[in-house]
Amino acid sequence: IAFGSLLTTMGLVRTLGATPLAATMAGLLFVFLPGSMISPHLLTTETFFTFCMVSGTLLLAAGLRGTDARLLWLAILPWALGAFIRPQGMIFLPLAMALIAWWTPQLRRQAVGAALACLLLFPGLWLLWRYSLTGEVGMGVWEADLGVNLRIRAHRALSLLGIKDWYAQDPVTTPRISVVAFLQLFATHPVGFLKTLLSDLTNLALNPGANAVFGHYLRLFETTPDTHYWKLLMDREGLGGVIAGIWNNGPAYITAFVALGAVHALALVGGMVGLWVSLRTPDAARRVRVLVAFVLGLALAVIFLAGLVRWGHRAPAEPLVAAFAGIGLLHLGRLLAGRRRPQRRAVHTPEVRT
Repeated sequence: IAFGSLLTTMGLVRTLGATPLAATMAGLLFVFLPGSMISPHLLTTETFFTFCMVSGTLLLAAGLRGTDARLLWLAILPWALGAFIRPQGMIFLPLAMALIAWWTPQLRRQAVGAALACLLLFPGLWLLWRYSLTGEVGMGVWEADLGVNLRIRAHRALSLLGIKDWYAQDPVTTPRISVVAFLQLFATHPVGFLKTLLSDLTNLALNPGANAVFGHYLRLFETTPDTHYWKLLMDREGLGGVIAGIWNNGPAYITAFVALGAVHALALVGGMVGLWVSLRTPDAARRVRVLVAFVLGLALAVIFLAGLVRWGHRAPAEPLVAAFAGIGLLHLGRLLAGRRRPQRRAVHTPEVRT
């Protein structure tokens, strides 16, 4: 599955109109990203959802570029399977198909049909199966549903404001809140919620995952028993407090974060440059690149539905980041090579008079 994600990532770069060298650079970067290193070994849901996401995106991109309706229908399979693994996956294909239908009239009917067919697979089959077992229509209640995540984020936000007893009962007996209750709390205490969002954004963008890869997985150094320790430290003390905590844990911690942080920096900088170059280049594949950037934006936005955002949540988005980073790093390399290349000086020969 990991190898399939690697191949589809490299294929996606070629579909975006980039060179084989850019695809190779994207593949190398993808191999060393934390999600690629740790998720396949642990067989977490990120492993399977990542493969579904990148292969589904590749089929959508190829279908749009070649105006091939067969590829749009084929994209139903990975996206529906991805939604069975993680329900939030159900929103990606319908929204991407809406964009394709708006851009390409000759694919409009097929795009709408494929989106409806995907929704019939999931959540359609799931809801039918659940109704047959329970007599109820809905996704059901479970330990990580939206209500639980809303309660976690509300608890974080109000704790930062010094409000500890905002719910009438203990969170163990009242583990979830409704969307309406969450919005009411947000409207009343917006500063606390904005602090949690800023903390999650910083963690998502700058956390290289070194603690999980080198600590929890490889056991090269001792880690905190609470897996949410660093995220909650980010809430309380900000990025400076996290950096101080890493520094105080000794050379092993520092080396791990520097090593994997370098890879993460390449992905972050290369991805931003790649997006900028891709969206500015007016060629035949520009709409394809906008479509993939749109899917990447959806993937990053969905992450914030979690009450406690961790680095592993971005694993499904990492192939798309690596794809744009391959384009961006190649662009930066060419710019650097062009500046270093010495300019040839014209040789003037003296005029010989006879």
